Amino acid sequence: MQRFIASVVVSVCLGGIPATADDALIGHWPLAGDSQDQSPHSRDGKAHDVDLKAAGPQGQAATAAAFNGRSSVIEVPHDPGLKLGTGPFSLSLWVNTDEKLD
Repeated sequence: MQRFIASVVVSVCLGGIPATADDALIGHWPLAGDSQDQSPHSRDGKAHDVDLKAAGPQGQAATAAAFNGRSSVIEVPHDPGLKLGTGPFSLSLWVNTDEKLD
């Protein structure tokens, strides 16, 4: 079974360049022990079949999330602020996969 580990930060810039990076941030999900949004918007996710105790890039437990490649998902409820439209946006994540994939 395929498995990958991720840590995620999502930001979006709609309608021009924001004054600061925080102005453009629509969500920040560090996936460090939970799937809660650390941005001011509190768009918390609900983890389904995700190991939230996985070790991240520095090797510390509960600093990343492990997805099994089959049924793992983090669901973020609908919110009007998540409509990305057609403007530019960025997605930043650290991903580590198993050496052998099926």
